[in-house]
This record gives sequence, structure tokens and C-alpha cells, in this order.
Amino acid sequence: MSRNAAYRVTRKPIAAWLPRLLKTRGLNVLFCALLQLLSTAYAATARLPETPQFEHFGPEHGLPSSTVYSLAQDARGYLWIGTADGLARYDGVGFRVYRHDPSDPSSLPSNVVQALHVDARQRLWIACEGGGLSVLRDASQTHFEHFNSSRLSDFTMVDVYAIASDRQDRLWLGGYDAGLYLFDHEQNTLRAFKHGATDQNSLINDTILSLLNDPDGLWIGTLDGFQQLRGSTFHTIELPDAARPQRLIASLSKGEQGLLQIGTRAGLFLRDQNGDIHADNTAPNSAVMTSLVDRNQLRWLGMRDGLWSQRPGEVWRRHPAAIGRRGALSGDVINAMLEDHEGGLWIATVGGGLSRLNPQWRNFSAFQVGRTATSVPRGIGKSAIHAVWVVSLPGGLDRIDLQTGAVSAHLDATGGFPDERLHSVLEDALGNVWVGHSSGLIRYVPSLGKTTIYGQEGAHSTPAGFVDQLLEVPGGLWLSAQGGGLQHRALSGDVLEDIRPGQHGLESADTEQIGLDRTGRLWWSGATGLLRRATEDGHFETLIGAPSERIFGFDFTDDGEIWLHRLEALERYRIDGNSLSLQERIDQTSGLPVVESGGVIVDAEQSVWLTTARGLVRYRPANDMRAAELRIFGVRDGLPSIEFHKRPPTMTAEGILVASTLEGVIAFDPSRLQSIEGKSSLQWESLSVSRAGSRIDLASDDIIDLQHTDSDLRIAVRLLSFADPSANRYRFRLHGVDAGWVETGNTPERSYPRLAAGEYALEVSAANADGQWSSPLQLHIVMHPAWWSSLPAQLSYAGLLLLGALQAFLAWRKRLAERHQLAMAEQAKQLAEHASQAKGRFLSTLGHEIRTPMTGLLGMNELLLQSELQPQQRLQAEAVRRSGQMMLRLLNESLDIARVEAGKLQIEPQPTDLNQLLRDTAELQAAPAQRKGLRFELDIDADLPQWVCVDPLRLQQILLNLSSNAIKFTAQGWVRLHASAQTIDSTSVRLHFAVSDSGAGMDAETLSRLFQPFEQAHRTQTAQQFGGSGLGLLISRQLANAMHGEVAAESTPGQGSTFRLSLAADLAKAQAIANTMPFESPTSTTESLLLVEDEADVAAAVSGLLRQMGHHVDHAEHALQALSLLTQHNYSQAVLDLDLPGIDGLTLAAMLHKQRPGLRLIALTARAEADTEQRALAAGFAVFLRKPMSLAQLRDAIAGGNHSSSQ
Repeated sequence: MSRNAAYRVTRKPIAAWLPRLLKTRGLNVLFCALLQLLSTAYAATARLPETPQFEHFGPEHGLPSSTVYSLAQDARGYLWIGTADGLARYDGVGFRVYRHDPSDPSSLPSNVVQALHVDARQRLWIACEGGGLSVLRDASQTHFEHFNSSRLSDFTMVDVYAIASDRQDRLWLGGYDAGLYLFDHEQNTLRAFKHGATDQNSLINDTILSLLNDPDGLWIGTLDGFQQLRGSTFHTIELPDAARPQRLIASLSKGEQGLLQIGTRAGLFLRDQNGDIHADNTAPNSAVMTSLVDRNQLRWLGMRDGLWSQRPGEVWRRHPAAIGRRGALSGDVINAMLEDHEGGLWIATVGGGLSRLNPQWRNFSAFQVGRTATSVPRGIGKSAIHAVWVVSLPGGLDRIDLQTGAVSAHLDATGGFPDERLHSVLEDALGNVWVGHSSGLIRYVPSLGKTTIYGQEGAHSTPAGFVDQLLEVPGGLWLSAQGGGLQHRALSGDVLEDIRPGQHGLESADTEQIGLDRTGRLWWSGATGLLRRATEDGHFETLIGAPSERIFGFDFTDDGEIWLHRLEALERYRIDGNSLSLQERIDQTSGLPVVESGGVIVDAEQSVWLTTARGLVRYRPANDMRAAELRIFGVRDGLPSIEFHKRPPTMTAEGILVASTLEGVIAFDPSRLQSIEGKSSLQWESLSVSRAGSRIDLASDDIIDLQHTDSDLRIAVRLLSFADPSANRYRFRLHGVDAGWVETGNTPERSYPRLAAGEYALEVSAANADGQWSSPLQLHIVMHPAWWSSLPAQLSYAGLLLLGALQAFLAWRKRLAERHQLAMAEQAKQLAEHASQAKGRFLSTLGHEIRTPMTGLLGMNELLLQSELQPQQRLQAEAVRRSGQMMLRLLNESLDIARVEAGKLQIEPQPTDLNQLLRDTAELQAAPAQRKGLRFELDIDADLPQWVCVDPLRLQQILLNLSSNAIKFTAQGWVRLHASAQTIDSTSVRLHFAVSDSGAGMDAETLSRLFQPFEQAHRTQTAQQFGGSGLGLLISRQLANAMHGEVAAESTPGQGSTFRLSLAADLAKAQAIANTMPFESPTSTTESLLLVEDEADVAAAVSGLLRQMGHHVDHAEHALQALSLLTQHNYSQAVLDLDLPGIDGLTLAAMLHKQRPGLRLIALTARAEADTEQRALAAGFAVFLRKPMSLAQLRDAIAGGNHSSSQ
């Protein structure tokens, strides 16, 4: 028989053939009423097939091993998992793992956890391979207490397989070849029961695999049979003949109506309340490792060949494993099962980790359709009673019987579809099935297996674009073609009406949903908003108040209102004629994700459903009985996938909603969705605080005490609801800080950076996936104040305040007397500061005013010395020169002191050749020493670095001051300059200089005032004999301090003196030495020079010196005269005073450069400011000379040397 023929002989739906038997209109009406009654009655009793979708947990999720041996749950709600590589505790967020640690005797004795048991006091008992028995007394602890032969000499049971507890809170233990133990851990006593070969009332076998304690006694499953312990007597219970060849009892559990379920190697046996035992012949004939009856009376068997379930009165059903396939069982070898407090079923497998069924797994039924495992369902259309049609890619048309779950295939791409890209399906009132695809439309008659094809060309063609929506209307149907528009057809296939984009008010063919309201009017939603078709002219109209952006779907309530979904919100509108008024809005603030939807549908209870790429969304509006609720269903709720096809769900006549996902078709009855049963507890996970730079864990007591330095208080909790932990929500409220509840979404943690001193009450609450809020956890927090703000400290402060007041009163009169003294001292200090400032200003002005006349004085005297003089006249002129130089030195030293005191002395470190600086200093001092008949010695240590970073001018100034002072006060003998260095680190050294002499030396009194201004040894006698100002040593010390160094003196009368300079310096790289211009005697080349100087005596002296060198000099008294002379003569160089009347020298320099770019300029000034030289060089001067200058300095400047003098 061909495939199409097979389709033709299948039983036709009653809705397809019964109307054809009823020819009259009255019979048709009767049939419709009868069909409606049958549908209603059927809907009341129909139940969707169960298609469990398992959730998988493996090592990739934090489970220690993929082999799980045992399961237990304590009263708090923690799930305990014994695996082949450690113990795990699951809290809905993650796994906490416990393993053996050789360095920690309180850790697990081994990593293979064979059995788990929680007693009435919520202690967890653990049996590890080869480790005897261990206990964890609290779920928050990490230290285990062990019971074995080292603690109890009689405890020889190395491997414990089964644990049970009785009403006296004693433990019964069974294991390998050790008999049965009764362990009273409170009394620390142990009683052993062994097999006696001659005692028929003894234990039948010493290897025990399972134990169960109930009011009838202790039930024992051994390697060789089944027994009951009543009192102290063991009663052997014979199993039926079928089990005798394999007497191993693997599991014991309680079933429904008091039945005892006995799992053996030969299958399942049941013991009823009368004590009769019989085999469950309906169960699989295989080794039963574990059995369970859940709260819905569904029986489960975990076997060596898979998982089986049975609903009362039905056959056993096997749930095959498929590793890696979403929703399938993760392993076929089942070791243990557990039903948690919410009704979730946990299955322990060998090699497959943990599988879990959600408590509400029966809410949704899932179906696989299509030709291949990769087929993707698309459009859905309702069929006859309790059935739907589904089209899938590629080219699949299937009918799902929603009662039995049977999926029957119809047609395929080779059997009648011109295009395998199918999008939509509809069964009309005559039983014909319409299928929309990418290139047209097909009408399929299932009873005949006939198809009619309508393409995009020819008679009755479809609009261009793929047909993605079909809507049945009385006598026909509407279709939507993406990009092509809308089309109205008769059930015969004839086109009744075409509406293309731009016609009848339909501006866009980008359609999201089409539908009918309660009056039968056509509505459209899409890219341009919402449209309604007018009944009068068929024109689509936009309603006032309707959103203008894309609307993904809509549906109507029983009272005529409309729900719309757009990207930002789900909204309910009231329809008032041609306008809409917003009544309710649900958006992101209410938990609605910002996501596109496939469409909107309102169920019989007026709940609103959206199919999205992030799950199935349900919104239940508020009513008198409940508050509004938003719920998002996902994979953990039993869906095969959270990604839905972008088309509206379909509602059957029985009220069943059907939708397509990427992993299959789902069907559910909105009125029968079960909520989460069982109350989940909220537990403290951790409390910690930052203290002294470390994270400190705190005990979760009712009161926690914090120190005033504690910060970043972190609080973590866990709601032990496993139904859908990702949908659990948390909220925190710290009274005194939070104005109300602060919701943190799915984040079960919150932190408080810093709390002020005081007492706080913390409340934490959580809601499960169904929005059921837990009772709040409460915690009292005491933030202690700092000791200085505590009550004892405040009392101490009060006492000290009183004592202070008394002391203040007693000291009041004393302060009155001191106040006058302080006022006088303050006045003296201000006068001293004013005097110091006045002195600085005076010295600066004095320096300027003295340098100018001294320039004329020394210049004229130098001209006089160049002339023919009598010996007596020359002696007199030399005396004038020496006096002028002494006066100039006194002036410079006074100005240096003023700069230091004013903080304006600038130190300019630069790479310096230290050896060359010392040699230059020695050469300068050799001649004065030789004139006095002294030896000047230079002693440089070999380890002295050659290049350092110092201010060479200031360093040499200090060395010259110290050596000049030594030469001055040494009558005969020698003066020595010694230099050495001490390494500080790899980049710096400390330099040590010592200037020693063989002079008369000084006593201690003289040394104590040696560095005072205008002080010399022996004062008047010294000044008269040697001259000097007494400022050199003071300046040297101040310069050394400015360079972060120090100057000290050592001396003994009759043994000479030593002055030491010590300062730190960074090492520097060797620098290239610039070529210096050789000194030239008065050049033979005559220069034409311009001198601009307003002081007549200075001008005469400078002009005379320049002419003495053989140059032609023109003098100008001010800038205007200089500019005039420049136009008349071709000068090679110009010497400018910076302090000219009117236009100063710096401004004149800019004007001269503009008029004569090549003119070389020499600056001449009496200014004492430190930055004058930098300003002059920046203005374009080639040479900077400070008044008064010598003939040699002037000659070098004219000769082209870039020499500057800062005298």
C-alpha cells in the first residue's frame, strides 16, 4: 500500500463526515449543538498526555561527579547529593562540595559517598566507602564527626550501605558483611546483630542493602532475603517463587495505601496491609534499584535499564535516556530517587549526573513533529475535538491527538507540496486543511488525500509573499501574505477580495496578526500599528488613541476590551466607538521583558498569554480574589525550549492553548496549571564584613555586633525553592537606612558600604517562581561607636571638661598676664617680618643703584690703569680697584642672603663634570695661595664619580668661599681641598668636600658664632688684618641648605681648621663638552658698535673701554635715538642697557631685530633679579652682562663668546 493510500484509509474525523450525512438545515443545527455539548463534556474530563521534560545537572554545573549514589533533603530544604567524588549540597543557586582533605581530619574520610540519611534532629549522616559513618550536625558547618573502629572498638562496619532511624532517634546501620548495627550516638553505645548459622531467628545474611523503619518495625533487605525485626526477633518473610532464584533485596519504600514496595533483582513486589506479598506483574521484570510514589500517586521505578512510571490504572511507561538531548533523561542506570518539598523529582544516575522533573512538569505537554529530528514546527491550526494541525520545516504536515499524544503524518514535499517552506495551517468547517507556504496556498482534503494548489500566478492566485497567517470566517477565510497584503477566499478556493498595500487604508503589508472581534469585524496589527475594518465600506481605519508603532498581537476580553502588545509594554484598552482609551499598562517595571512576541491570546479566565523568544509570558489581571501577577514560564517549568515561533498561539474548542517552539510543540490547559506546592524556607547563606583589610565571616545569630571600623557589610541568602530558581526574587529592608523594601530581582545578595553607629533591624524576604513570598528573616545589627564616642568616653569627657574648666579658671589670671606678652611678641614678630621685607627691598634697590655708579667708577679706573701712570698714581688706582671689587663682593653677598631669606634663590641642577669643577676651583685658588706663600693641594678620591647632577655655579661658589676663607686666615703652610663620595643606591651618592688649612685654628666660642652674619674670628682684629664682610660662611651654609646639604666647621687652636660640605646628588651620564671660543686679545678687526645707555658716566666708561679695544662706538641715550642712528650706520653689534627711559631694552631689542635681523645684541644691566638673564636671552640677546663688568668680560662679549656675568 502506498503512503498516500495509507492516509486515505485512516479514520476520518467525525467533524468531517457527519455533516454530510445530515442534509437538512435543521439536522445541521442539531448536529452543531450536539457537537458543542460533546466538546464541552469532553473538555471537562480530558487530560493532556504527560511528556516529562527532564532538567540535567552534571559536573559542568558544579556537581562533583556524573555518578550519583544517594540523595537526601533536610527540613530546611537543602538537597544533599552523594557522588563518586564527594558530597554536594544544592541550594538552588549552586553546589557546595565537600571532599576528603588529607591535612584536615574533620573532612570526609573518602570521596565515594554511598548512603545519606537525615534524622529527626536534622543531622546529616554520611556513609563513605571504607570510612564507616560520619555526621554533619548543621548544614552551615564544614567539619564532620566520624564514627569507626578508632572511636568505637566494636564499630567494624567499614562500608555502610543503608541507614535508618527510629522514634528514639537511634540509628540502624547495614553494610557489607558486618550484620546490623543499632547505634545510639547520644549514649555512644553500639549493639550488633549477626547471622547465626544455627539460629533461625537471627539475621538471614550479614550483608544488608536496604533498611526501612515504620510503625510495624524495621524492614531489612539483605543479599539473601527479606526480614522484619520486631522486638529482638528477626522474622524471615518469603517472597513468591519468582523471586527465589534472585533473593537480593535492593530497595524498600512505602507506596500508596500502606503498601510496602520491595525492589529485588527479579522485579517489584508489593506487601499489603494484611501481610500478603505478591509480584507486581505489570511492572518491568528487571532489577529495581529504587522506587517511589509521588504526591500525585504516580509510581516511579528506578532500574538498571532505565526509569519507569505508572499512573493508577494505566500501564507502565519507560522514559528512555538520551544523553545530550534537551529534556531527556540523562542516564539509564538509576541509583536513587527523591521527591523534594515542592514535589520535584530528583533522579540519581550512573554516569549521567542528576536528572530532575519540575513539580509542575504535568502543566505542559510537548510533542515532536516533522520528518527529521531537526524539523522545526511553525504554524498551528485547530482540528476536530482535541486535535491540532502543525506544519513544520521542511515540508511537514502533522496532526496531533491531544488526548493520546499520537502524531500522524500527512503529505510531504514530495507528495503534494510545491514548496517545503510551510508557514501556516487551518482546518475549515468542512474539514478541509489549508496550508500556507512561501509560494502560495494548498487546500488538502484529508478524507480523500486530495490537494489543490493555488500559486502566485494564474486564476485565484495568492498575493506575492509567503502566506504566514490564515483566519477562518463564516463561509471562508482570510490569509495574510508578507509583503503582498490580505486576501479573502471562499471555502471553495475562489478569491472574493484582494487588498494590496495602499488599498482600502492598508498602508503596510508587514503583518503581525489578523483576528476577529466578538462582532466578527476584522482587525489587523503590524508595522504601522492597529487597524479595524469598517463594516460599511470595508475600509481599514485607525482608531483614535491607538499606538502608531509596531504591534505584535492583540486579542479581546469577554467584556469587549482589547489587549495589545508592543515592544515596550502590554496594554489593555477600552473600545469606545472609533477610539481607544488606555486602562492598564504592564512594562519593564512590572517585570515584563522588552522583547518581541509572536502574538497575544486571552484565555477563558481572562489571563493574557504572550509567546516570546524568552519564554511563555502569562499576565493575570487583578480581581477581587487576587493581586495582579506576571509569570514567565521556561525550560524548568517543563517547556522544551523558551524560544517560541513568532506567530500567535492557537486555542482549541476545549480551551487548550497550543504553540510551537524551536524544540517542539507545546500544549497546555490554562485552567489546570498547577502552582508550586509546599512552602520553601529562606536561609542565611553568608554574612561578612571588611575588617582591618580582610573579609571576616560572621555567624548568622539573631544579633551581630560590628566594630566602628567595619565596612562593606555583605548579606547573602538563599530561597530553597528549586521549581525555578532563576525566577526567585529577593527583597531587603534595613530599618534606619531603607525607606521601604528594596528588591534585588534574582540576586540573593546585598551589601551596605558603611553604617553609622546605632542599632538596625534587617529583614529579608523572597518569592518563588509563582510569586509566593516567604516569611522574612530578621537580624538585629549593632554598630558600636568608636571608643572616643562611646558612653564611657563621653562621661570621661564630661569629667575632663569640669577639670578643664577649673584649670581654666585658675589659669585665667595667668593668661591675662601672658596675653600682653603674646601681643608684644606678635607685634615684634610683625615688625621683624616687615623689617626683613624692607631689608630685602632695600638691598635689591641698593644693588641696582650701586651697580650703575660702580660701573662708571670701575670702568673709568680700568681706563686709568690702561694709561701711562706714575708709580704712585698706579698704586692709588690699584687701591681704588681693590676697594671697588670689595664693595661689589659685599653687595653680591648681601643680595644672595636676601634671596635666600625671601625664598627666591634658584638652584638649577644639571649634569656636571665634578673632576673638572674641582680642577677649575683649584686653578682659581692656586694664584692667591701662591702670593701668600701657601701650597694649595687638591685631593680627589678614586671612587668619586666624574658626572653628577648638581648646580655647578652654586657648588663652586661654596667651594671658593670656603677655600678663600682658608687662604685668608692661613699665614703659612698649606690649604687642602679633599673630595670623596659615599654610595646611597644605584642612582645617587652623597658627596663630601673638606677644606683644611694649617692656620691658627679657633676655639669653641668662636666656632659657635662663625656662621652668623658679619661675624669673623677675633672680630675687629681679623677685619683689620684680613678684611672681608663676614658673610661668606653664612652664604655658603644657606646655599648648601638650599641644595639639601650642610656645611660644618671643625677647629682646634694651634692645629688649623676644617670646613666640610656634604650633599646628595644623582648620578648623571657623561655629557659632550661644548667647544669654547678661544680667548682673543684685542681684535685687530675694528667693529662698528652702537651703545645705548642713559647714564652719562656709565656710557663714557663703557665707550672708553670699547674704544680702548680699537672699536668705533656711537652712543645713544634712549631708544628713539638708537633707532635713528641705526638707519644711518651699519652697526655689527649693539650694547643695550635694559633700564632705558621710555622704551626699555627688552622692547628695543625686539624693534632692532625687526629692523635689522642680523644685528648682534649684548645686554647690559644693573638689575639684581634672578630671572633677568633668562628674560634677556629669550628676547634675543646673544650675551648678558651685569654691571659693573670688567674689560675682559666686555672684550669676550664683543669678540663673539656667549659669556655671561652674574656679578
